[in-house]
Amino acid sequence: MTSMAQYTRRNYFIDKKMQTKYIVLVIAVLVLHTIIVLAAVFLPYILMLSPDVPLDTRAEAAKAFILVHTNAWPVIGGIIVFFAIMTLFVTHRIAGPIFRIKRGIRDIADGRLNERIHLRKKDEFHDVAEELNSLAKRFSDSFSVLKENSSLMTGYIEELEREILEKRLEESTGRQIIRKIQESRTAIQGILDRFHV
Repeated sequence: MTSMAQYTRRNYFIDKKMQTKYIVLVIAVLVLHTIIVLAAVFLPYILMLSPDVPLDTRAEAAKAFILVHTNAWPVIGGIIVFFAIMTLFVTHRIAGPIFRIKRGIRDIADGRLNERIHLRKKDEFHDVAEELNSLAKRFSDSFSVLKENSSLMTGYIEELEREILEKRLEESTGRQIIRKIQESRTAIQGILDRFHV
């Protein structure tokens, strides 16, 4: 894997479904908020446009209404666009790590126990990545012990077969080989006992 100092994500849409969902959610909240604020801002002017209000007051209210209307929409549009872009950047710091963590889980499931999850400094979920890296290391260590003991047991069995074929198996030699096999079996059983399947 490349080091994190050299790695920068260039694609900001990493998990399009999740990121789009949050962008739409933020825009919906902003639009709702805008409707409520605009209703509060425009309602007094709209009420002053009623036929019961004198004409000169209505004219001033209409001017104020048009002024607020002309200036408010570009600002509101700018705010919505700004928050949509900010949401993209924020979700990027979440979607990227989730993508890498999923890949790390697939690596573990596929037996690539030496791969590690590396996140950028400002990304979220560092604690989850560290736990998964620790899990992969424990699996890797356990696998190494299993592999080593399997190799030892294979050697002991071959030695036992040789002794039997050459008909020179003494009881002490046989017991010694059996003891070695039992030690390896105990080491393997110790690892297997950690797992509940």
